[in-house]
Amino acid sequence: VAPKALHRKASSCVWAVGQYTKDGGHHWNTTYVGKALSERTPADAMYGWECITDPIMQFESDGTLHYSLQAYKYRPLGADPTGMLPEGGFMFHAISHDGGATFPTILLMHVGDETAILHDYMRMGVNPATNTVFTIWNQLTGGATSEPVMVAVAHGATNSRPPVYFPQTASPTGLGESSIVGAKDGTVYAWLSGFNSGGLAVLAKSTDDGKTFGVGSQVWTYTP
Repeated sequence: VAPKALHRKASSCVWAVGQYTKDGGHHWNTTYVGKALSERTPADAMYGWECITDPIMQFESDGTLHYSLQAYKYRPLGADPTGMLPEGGFMFHAISHDGGATFPTILLMHVGDETAILHDYMRMGVNPATNTVFTIWNQLTGGATSEPVMVAVAHGATNSRPPVYFPQTASPTGLGESSIVGAKDGTVYAWLSGFNSGGLAVLAKSTDDGKTFGVGSQVWTYTP
């Protein structure tokens, strides 16, 4: 269970505070992804961040748990001390090998600044043939365009793969709100849709474990 909640032990902002159980739900324990606020040091990946939002996770077949983290902080808005703007939105990938009790590995997937490059709305999937885990989200550029971007973490990897963008012509600057899934034969499918697309639904396919995708084909349209 991964609620997005205000928890002062974690932060003064929303943070990834998870609950895990190992006895079928009779007892629950709390885990602070990236450690509790008082425990984070400059050597920790989540040090200096104030907020983690949009919790989403995925399991490998061996029980390894992957957790995508949208991290950001706030800066004052003009002279008004109560007005705040988000800044520094980075995308991280946390990995647990004990069912979510601890997340000792946190990888950087993508940087951003919440203004020129803003990341939002992650979804995750796994390729059952390889146990590669994928995170796909909206990359909003300059507040004007929305483009799906995907980052993969292979089984046992110590870093993430380079970001993958999706070649398509149906709506070059207006897709997002995407999802991704792997089939048993290893084919990876990305579903690209979104608020700026005028109701397009585009499907893109990869046969190399998500390293590259073909040009997406429009499957249907809908009324947003």
